[in-house]
Amino acid sequence: EQQFHGSFLLEGTPLLNRWRGWLATGGEALPKTVQIASGEGNKGPLFSKAASMHLYISGSASVLSFGGTAAFTLAVQFWPQQQQQQPNGQSAGSSGESSVLISKYHAGLRGEYRLGLDAQMRPFFHREVEPWDLVAPSPVSADEWHELCATYDGATMRLYVDRKLVASAKSAAQFTDQVTPVLIGAQYGSHVLEDFYEGYISEVRIWDRAISAEEAAQLFFSKAATSPALRRGMLGRWRPIDGRTDEPDGRITLFNSIAARSGTQSCMDAVLKRHRVTHPLEITLRAGVRAVLVELGAVTPHPVQWRRAIDMVSHHDVYKHYCYLGTSVALQKSLLQALDLHAHELLSQQLQRVHDQNDHALKRLNVELRQKRLDVRGRGSQLFRDWFFHNPISFLRECDGDRCEFWRFRYPGRREKAMQVVVDQARTRFPPSKEGPLIISSFGSGLLYQEFCHVCKLIQAGYRHLRLVLVDNAYTPWKQKYLARDGCCRIYCQPSTELSADILRPAPAYSAPGTTKETLENTANMSVNNAISFVMYNEALFQFVQWFATIPDVDVQVLLYDSVDAYIADCHLSPHEVMGHICSAIDYKDNDKLLEDFVNHMSTNTLREDGVCIKLVTRTGEHLPGIYVEDRQRRVLHSIQLPNEHESHFDGALQCHVCEP
Repeated sequence: EQQFHGSFLLEGTPLLNRWRGWLATGGEALPKTVQIASGEGNKGPLFSKAASMHLYISGSASVLSFGGTAAFTLAVQFWPQQQQQQPNGQSAGSSGESSVLISKYHAGLRGEYRLGLDAQMRPFFHREVEPWDLVAPSPVSADEWHELCATYDGATMRLYVDRKLVASAKSAAQFTDQVTPVLIGAQYGSHVLEDFYEGYISEVRIWDRAISAEEAAQLFFSKAATSPALRRGMLGRWRPIDGRTDEPDGRITLFNSIAARSGTQSCMDAVLKRHRVTHPLEITLRAGVRAVLVELGAVTPHPVQWRRAIDMVSHHDVYKHYCYLGTSVALQKSLLQALDLHAHELLSQQLQRVHDQNDHALKRLNVELRQKRLDVRGRGSQLFRDWFFHNPISFLRECDGDRCEFWRFRYPGRREKAMQVVVDQARTRFPPSKEGPLIISSFGSGLLYQEFCHVCKLIQAGYRHLRLVLVDNAYTPWKQKYLARDGCCRIYCQPSTELSADILRPAPAYSAPGTTKETLENTANMSVNNAISFVMYNEALFQFVQWFATIPDVDVQVLLYDSVDAYIADCHLSPHEVMGHICSAIDYKDNDKLLEDFVNHMSTNTLREDGVCIKLVTRTGEHLPGIYVEDRQRRVLHSIQLPNEHESHFDGALQCHVCEP
């Protein structure tokens, strides 16, 4: 059961006590009626409208879609709170506002189903076709545990309350929605989340079949609940009651305990969220769109190193300590070798069941792995194993050979100042607003460290809704593999350990008549290098998306483009959704004229009328770099000249305690 649904984060006596309690109740017992004690964690998180509390099920938009006459079942065990009385004497829900337990529904746009309570606390089951709502004749009582089950078998809707059939009706084919994700405890409105549920939820289950009346009566019994017969067709099982409400960073993840985690589809883990305003991205639904929206398809367990990284993020101006920037050049190179070794080991492990004696690419992978295990050793390797391997942002690396020594490693303070200018310009020109997200575009963003720092700093500055546009042709092979799997412009990114061998395997390199040995070796080398590159990008993008997606009160959307012209084309297609407020250009070397030309081309054609481009660059004819703020006509609005001072991560307060000699 996924180590008791994430409770493995506990250690020592607390874990032992949790284990004993779990065994004592048979593992699946119906929650006992206890006095409400909000905040003690005995019922999991308290869902409420005041806190905008709800659960977002990652990667659920297409997998949990039951359009047409597809059969399905929704089941939930819940504890509704007593409705509070308003000053006028009416109850909080008497104005007609419903309380949604499970929804795949976006009001005014699209949807498929909802399950919840109406204003009189009567259970209802909704499908997007007549008779629309199936409503129970009687309300449920507050402050008690109840069971709600809704089924559709392709012809008839049925609603069970506390294991009894209370309503049924014939129903035809409905609309198919493979865009809207499933929420627990709320539903999507036009631009806000609405109809929040008030109370506790013990467990939620979803099947791709209509369970029988006998099965509905045994849903939450201790042993019958996990029987093979009842698990048949079950796609998701989440237990909010097991969610820890004392997480130091506020992040709560509920793992889908029946997910295969095979890489053929998203795992649909649930993430606790608290934001209410939402800004749907409709451009990815249009024909001819070039964008790829990267969404969370799984969540990995958070080890101790994740907590340590979060502690780092909570401090201002220490982003240089992430990844490898707090180390010496020699140690940095050693860490990069260790990172490369890790990618080879991960790839080899995932492909261990693939046997093809004629594939020279697989042979080359094994040869490189053996050699790298001999080469990678010493303090860098040990530090990587102890810290970077488990660091959730370890793949968001900044080093790229000589550029690290020449630019990023030697001058971290310059980049800190440039990133602070980004934040200051955003707050001055585009202060945090509920009207729409702050859109930031960046060219040459393959390593993501710059964007990670931007978003972290902007969140600290009060921004809660951001849309990040990343442009780099290095994303092309990564995007193509996911598009082949997901088949749409919304990609559900997963860690490489959960991807199938078909996605990870290097392109086969076979010997053919007339092929020379040198040509075959070059082909095999290129194939392995591309596969390793895919793993690197995949881990970086997944960790990047997961980091921000699991922050409860933040909504960060990540759009990828593989060329500047593709981004420009979408700006003409939907300017309001993708044209940037800020174009940042910090991620390239001094005097790199080619990259600056690309940046100028992008900013001129993708910035809004009031947008700005922020560059950190050494201009032609100058000896020192500067930070320049330009409008879309490339007129300099503000500039900061940087001094020619030596910088080091080991000077004074910049020293990283993790990397101390």
